[in-house]
Amino acid sequence: MLAPLARCRIVADMHESKIHHSMEPLALSVEAGMKISSLGRSCFYDHLDINGGQIKTSLIRKRGSRRGRRLVIYASLREFIESGIDPTQKAEVAAIETQPAD
Repeated sequence: MLAPLARCRIVADMHESKIHHSMEPLALSVEAGMKISSLGRSCFYDHLDINGGQIKTSLIRKRGSRRGRRLVIYASLREFIESGIDPTQKAEVAAIETQPAD
C-alpha cells in the first residue's frame, strides 16, 4: 500500500537549500524527515507529536500488532520548518520554490 509513496523522489539541493519533487509525499520515514530537516535524532524526536512536539506522525501497523512503522506527516514537517523562518525570509523561500527546476 505504501509503494507509490516509496517511488516518490525527493532530492535535496544542499547548495540552494530547496527541495525539488515530482510529487509531494503524504508521509516520510523518520530517517527521511531527519535528513530533510537537518535535525539530529534526539532533537527531531523531541519535536514529534508523541513527545508533545509540533511534528505530526502516524503509526502504521497490523491489527493486534504491538510494533509498526512510524511515519512523519510531510505537511506537518514543512509547517514546523517554515514556522522558524522570519517573515522577510519567507518571500525569499517562496521565490526559490517557484523557480523552474534545472
